[in-house]
Amino acid sequence: MELYDLNSWWKTGSIPKEYKEMERRELFKEIIKYIEDRQIISIVGLRRVGKTVLLYHVIDFLLRKTKKENILYYTYDLFEDKSIEEILDLYSSTIEVDIKKDKVFVFLDEIQKHKGWEREIKLL
Repeated sequence: MELYDLNSWWKTGSIPKEYKEMERRELFKEIIKYIEDRQIISIVGLRRVGKTVLLYHVIDFLLRKTKKENILYYTYDLFEDKSIEEILDLYSSTIEVDIKKDKVFVFLDEIQKHKGWEREIKLL
């Protein structure tokens, strides 16, 4: 199943080794300041500057503070056909997490490839 493949920490408890070994960017410190706030953080930048690596470093940080099942990563780089609601429904049924009650961290990589994502995020 694609969600298990994308979220290997559900089984291992850790992000993939290749990401752990990469250097953390300065922006990491700025992002984790807001990690407990209920909000949307958008990271934008040129291609191949380390945005995905940054997401994995934030996930690594969260794995020390929260249940591994409460962290969802999805990339539209590989799978562009699902709405955000469909992804969250699949996640809820796969992991049996109540996204309306449990504190869940959702990382949507390459979301700009999903048409209408801004409206979908706003509705959530």
